[in-house]
Amino acid sequence: MDSKKLSWAELVFLLKERAIEFMKLAEEALRDGRYDVACALFEQAFQLYLKYMLLRFYSIRVKSHDLRELIGILALKTGNERLADFAKRNRSELILLEESYYVGRYGEYEFEEEEGRACERVTKRAFELLHEIERSLED
Repeated sequence: MDSKKLSWAELVFLLKERAIEFMKLAEEALRDGRYDVACALFEQAFQLYLKYMLLRFYSIRVKSHDLRELIGILALKTGNERLADFAKRNRSELILLEESYYVGRYGEYEFEEEEGRACERVTKRAFELLHEIERSLED
């Protein structure tokens, strides 16, 4: 298999494309009743969007998978208090998403529909907030 090293610009936009694709896959898994898989995919979508923002606007590549840490880094860089507020208001849902990173892969227990819907809600709210911040950074 021939591998091609991506340019910085290609990598940046690939992260965003993948975030959107993971969101679509998560919604499909949620419709199919695969709540633990849906939450893991929502977490991945959220994580990739945060990493896209950090790479695109600040040239920072972060290896961490911790959503709250990634939000904190982006909040510090942007100076946007709405990010810190989002993390505080949605702490329990963010912890659920972070747990889903492992649960969706290793299946220690299964998430119920209520948890799947919570993962969906917080990720969609995050995407809306990140999109708004992205637009403001482009100006």
